Amino acid sequence: MRYDFLRIFLPAVMMFLLCVHLQASEKLVFIYTNSIEGNLEGCDCSGGSGPGLIGISAIARKMRFSGAKVVLVDCGNFFPALDDGLIRGFMVRGAVIAGYDAIIPGKNEFAAVRDLISGGDGKFPLVCANAEMKGRGAFLKSVIIRAGVTIGLTGLASRYSSDGIPAEISRDLKLSDPAAAFSDEAGRLKKSGADLVVAVAHNGYRKIPALRNADLIITGGMSDIHEKPFYDNGTLVVQADPDGLTIGILTLELVDKKIAGYKNRYVRPDYKKDRDANIKNLINEYNSALKKRSGDLRLK
Repeated sequence: MRYDFLRIFLPAVMMFLLCVHLQASEKLVFIYTNSIEGNLEGCDCSGGSGPGLIGISAIARKMRFSGAKVVLVDCGNFFPALDDGLIRGFMVRGAVIAGYDAIIPGKNEFAAVRDLISGGDGKFPLVCANAEMKGRGAFLKSVIIRAGVTIGLTGLASRYSSDGIPAEISRDLKLSDPAAAFSDEAGRLKKSGADLVVAVAHNGYRKIPALRNADLIITGGMSDIHEKPFYDNGTLVVQADPDGLTIGILTLELVDKKIAGYKNRYVRPDYKKDRDANIKNLINEYNSALKKRSGDLRLK
């Protein structure tokens, strides 16, 4: 009789426990990019083939279509280095089309920050915990929900990120201590209900101060890129390609909304095959606007 009881009820108990575990387990996919440098289109660059925003958006769209809960972030220098308001405006629109959740200011973003202020496009998710701009105030944080998990996204900038920007912008830009600013912001995010706090930075990991309360750090790399994720004081750290030729894809396994495991890989989309139709339309529109501007200049 005891044997029959175990034979009948033990599988049911095991199935119940398995279901409870599955209910508490979720997966999030972080797609992270770096140094797109205003490239809507892909290119055959000297260092290799770059995906451009058209390839990045195609990969993100495919993963979302497959059911993945995607978080898309950029580690800085999303804009080009050249002072060109036309391409910057199209890159803002491209970021919205691609579905970026957070973009961290590198040098190129700080140089263009007045365009973002005057444009008033609140859809461009430029975030930074330790930067304030006269006439704009603090940069916004981003709080999103994916797979029932509330994620607080914020960023960090260093003096390097503001080196060489125009003096009229530099004098209105205030950068505070990144460690203290992040600690304050992370505390606010946790109090507001964030299950995960993610810090994104443009500089390499060696340049990032010790961060408390971060569950995940995504950094742009610079020359000290680590090809494999690692833990530092209990915080998972991943680094993007410093040259922007590949994109990082980090899959997090969450149990009870905490990181329990991960898989990370770097992929190089074939921009000739991986092409987002909406970005392609944007490129056509940009080319028409560029041609018109060139014609107007010739008339003058």
